[in-house]
Amino acid sequence: MAQKFDHYINTQGQITQWPARQQLKYAVLSYMAMQFEPQRNYTEREVNEILQQRHTFNDYFILRRSLIEGGWLMRTRNGAQYWKSPQQPAQSELLEDYLREKKDSPSP
Repeated sequence: MAQKFDHYINTQGQITQWPARQQLKYAVLSYMAMQFEPQRNYTEREVNEILQQRHTFNDYFILRRSLIEGGWLMRTRNGAQYWKSPQQPAQSELLEDYLREKKDSPSP
């Protein structure tokens, strides 16, 4: 099952495309949420930079909006501050399988 997620991430750990299927979008968003530290405030610029570094399809807007709408990130009304939601959505099973396989596989 993790192989499906493998199609969306390169060897540098960057998401390569925005999935069409909801289950895979959820896995991508779970993965992107892992890039943010709990109990830390971020500026919009910092959020954009983190997202830019972790994907290659050049649309950090959709990632940021989806992280907020999905409950992974919170922000002030004016968008000046962002933070990781203390009540994260459940982690994707696809992502958990991928991370488990990656951990168990030997490094090249």
